Amino acid sequence: MTTQENTMPSPIHNLQNYTSIQEAYKSVFFNVAEEPLYRMSTDATTGKRVFIKVPQKAITRADTSAYLGSVGEHFKTLQPLDQLKTFEPLLTSGYFELKQGLALQGGKKIVIQVGLKNSMIDVTPNDPVHRLLSIVQGLDGSLAIATYDTNIRVVCLNTLKMSLTQANESGRILKIRHTQSAQTRLSNVSDLLKNVVTNYAEDVARYRTMASTKVSSANLKAYFSMVLNTDSPRTLEKLTALHDQGRGANQHTRGTVWGAYNAVTEYLDHERGRNQDSGITSSWFGPSAQVRNRAYEAAIDAEYTVLA
Repeated sequence: MTTQENTMPSPIHNLQNYTSIQEAYKSVFFNVAEEPLYRMSTDATTGKRVFIKVPQKAITRADTSAYLGSVGEHFKTLQPLDQLKTFEPLLTSGYFELKQGLALQGGKKIVIQVGLKNSMIDVTPNDPVHRLLSIVQGLDGSLAIATYDTNIRVVCLNTLKMSLTQANESGRILKIRHTQSAQTRLSNVSDLLKNVVTNYAEDVARYRTMASTKVSSANLKAYFSMVLNTDSPRTLEKLTALHDQGRGANQHTRGTVWGAYNAVTEYLDHERGRNQDSGITSSWFGPSAQVRNRAYEAAIDAEYTVLA
């Protein structure tokens, strides 16, 4: 992580001491408000500048009045918690627990993560992954609330599976439209839990295959070059260094596809971006999300590996 990243305020809030989404949200996040929007024009008679109301409205943070986005005048503005309460049964079921919350881009996007209890599984010795659900909500009118599978590599806090750009949307569990009916509570946690557990078992099996698949030095660089779409010696050297000595790198990961894949996720999560906020935003919602997809697909493609 760069010096600049260390000096920037973290967008991440620890929610593990809270027992309900409502309690957590009220403690660390904010409500939204509506404001009229105007455009500046010039009066044809006087030549003076005038402001004309437009058929849109601004969504702002109620605590700071910061602008989040604009929507149509008939858009029904809901408080973020009105929709997030839909997911409260995840916690009351006893199978999930609150982990962390993120306010990105000044609050334009809110992410609350809940963890599947007792889901720590080692891919290699002392190299566990943990299953989370990321509940993503856009407060600028651009994104409906949805949940996505998220796996965390615990030893380095790399996010291994979190992307809203996947064409097949394989990580999506549930999406809710931005309407008042979104306040309907999640009705069948057991079905969602079954889906989460099944997907997680498949993910871990793929990770273990990656960890048991050797990769040559030449193919390691070819993998990095293809995934990042670059031949920059500096970038390839950085990725190689992360593969060799990065967070969580050890004798079980070096020279494997698992190590190569984690070098890319570490690069996206911890090295890219001007600060932590922009790095996470890009990695999950922006250009780096596409890189993460390519990294995953290529890691399970034998074209880039050499079996031991």
